[in-house]
Amino acid sequence: TTQYLDGLGRPLQTVERRISPNGNDMVTAYTYDSLGRQQYQYLPYIHQQDSAHNGKIKSDPFAAQASFYQNTALNPGIANEHVYYSQTEYEASPLNRVLKKWDPGDSWAQTGGNHPVEMQYYYNTSDDAVLIWKIAISKKNCSTTATYGSGSATLPDTAGIYSTGQLNKNISIDEAGHQVIEYKNKDGQLILKKVQLADSPGKAHDGWLCTYYVYDDLGSLR
Repeated sequence: TTQYLDGLGRPLQTVERRISPNGNDMVTAYTYDSLGRQQYQYLPYIHQQDSAHNGKIKSDPFAAQASFYQNTALNPGIANEHVYYSQTEYEASPLNRVLKKWDPGDSWAQTGGNHPVEMQYYYNTSDDAVLIWKIAISKKNCSTTATYGSGSATLPDTAGIYSTGQLNKNISIDEAGHQVIEYKNKDGQLILKKVQLADSPGKAHDGWLCTYYVYDDLGSLR
């Protein structure tokens, strides 16, 4: 396997020599936008043209890739497909966060069925009603306890809900429109993960499969 780099040290092509059943090279080509991001990620292909098996960099890999996938003799199962790359849309900010991502194939691509995976970034609000779970560590014997009023137990206990803006709220929406929501604290610890169950879920817990992650005073997941 040989990886060819540009002047900035970024991969241009990865060529796996004679790896296909007929002894030809498999090539993965890379392209970058003006900010150095990989907006398009091209599927690997088996090179069929000149220098098909010498392991060297290919002169026009994108045209060769399209020609390979359009060859119905080599790929009869994708005869009606025209999009051989995934596509990523980035946030117009220095954070470069992913907003949408389209998979290869006409059914998913932006120029075809337009069914992306979408990411949204917010902060929590009181309507989210994310519970605060606490586990205390006894200084006397280092045992794990949680305080329940005047008593104690070995199970975690809730201590209200997080106020607005205390947690990062990241929403992932799949190609079918179903959501997964993750809430993380300022230390990057995952506090709550919600997976959509109902077609029209509530803002808090109704209609969601909820998993809470509880940490002790030392930041260890319990």
